[in-house]
Amino acid sequence: MSQTNLLDENEVRNRLASYSDPAVTDELYGLGQMLLRDAIDRIAKSDASAFGVAAYCGALIAVIVSSSPAWRSSSDAWPINLILLALFILAVSGALAIYSTTPAPTEWFFGERMDGERLSL
Repeated sequence: MSQTNLLDENEVRNRLASYSDPAVTDELYGLGQMLLRDAIDRIAKSDASAFGVAAYCGALIAVIVSSSPAWRSSSDAWPINLILLALFILAVSGALAIYSTTPAPTEWFFGERMDGERLSL
């Protein structure tokens, strides 16, 4: 597992004060905006995929339950148990797909230092 080198606040302030060209700051902010837009796009695509999986699981559950008169009349217990197991697995899969869309806590910008949508210095 790779280890990330984190800078403390004083080191960041020193590095920001070490140059005077405002174009460098603009370039850094532009890069940050591009990275955030890319992350938002990836999250939106994965959310859409997760909801698609959840919808597919729900549709399969509906089809299996609606055809229950056909398989419930079986004299053997193992086909019914397998179908009930499949229903359970589909329900868990759908629930996990929806759960995967919940936001995870992250440690961005030192938490308390966020002021609206910008970093307060």
